[in-house]
Amino acid sequence: VVTFILVLVTSLGKGVTKPNLEGSTLMKIWALGILYVVLDFTRMYVSELRQRYSLSVKFVATTTLPTATLSAIIMTWVFIAVSGLLKDLREQGQDVKLRLYQRFACIMVFGLLVAIAALLLQLYDQPG
Repeated sequence: VVTFILVLVTSLGKGVTKPNLEGSTLMKIWALGILYVVLDFTRMYVSELRQRYSLSVKFVATTTLPTATLSAIIMTWVFIAVSGLLKDLREQGQDVKLRLYQRFACIMVFGLLVAIAALLLQLYDQPG
């Protein structure tokens, strides 16, 4: 969760092109972070109980999908923020930061592909 939040805050330009983020943006980030903790705790708890109580794959997926959906929302927000940040850096002529964040965007795409593969493997690996 902390990693998602740090990546999002940086992608929004905090400390790069903006000294601070708006209060409403910070509230949204906090809300997403808290929601993610709750959903992920629920997912992990159900995952621990799934074999002890022979929970169905459908039920386990019902707890996995909200966390995956929220992760996708956060990642989408990060990608949108990075594209805006790249535009700002290009307009400001900050070439060194621009190249750095272009590499960061490429790494994020690779990470997203790995995360999708891991999710598919987890869903495939569910007993039942």
